[in-house]
Amino acid sequence: MDPSTRGLFHNDISLQGRKLMDMLAEVVNSLDDFQSLKPRLAELGRKHAGYGVHQEQYETLTSALLWAIAQALEGNFNSATKEAWRLPSAPCVKP
Repeated sequence: MDPSTRGLFHNDISLQGRKLMDMLAEVVNSLDDFQSLKPRLAELGRKHAGYGVHQEQYETLTSALLWAIAQALEGNFNSATKEAWRLPSAPCVKP
């Protein structure tokens, strides 16, 4: 969706995909105790800021993630489900 982000990935893109899926699984598995995951997410945000990720690139990620979920869920992807997966707007964490 945003070819300019390709330069952020210096290793195998399929590895990045697995990392994303692992993190999403961790988030879903931590929904009952999300507070325990917040420090890890904050650290991940700091790392991404250090890699050069910008706020607008998170918007691209959100769009891509919502599209992928909609494809997987087909007709079961209603507006409530979409909003539940939408990332809140937040500034990037500075390194």
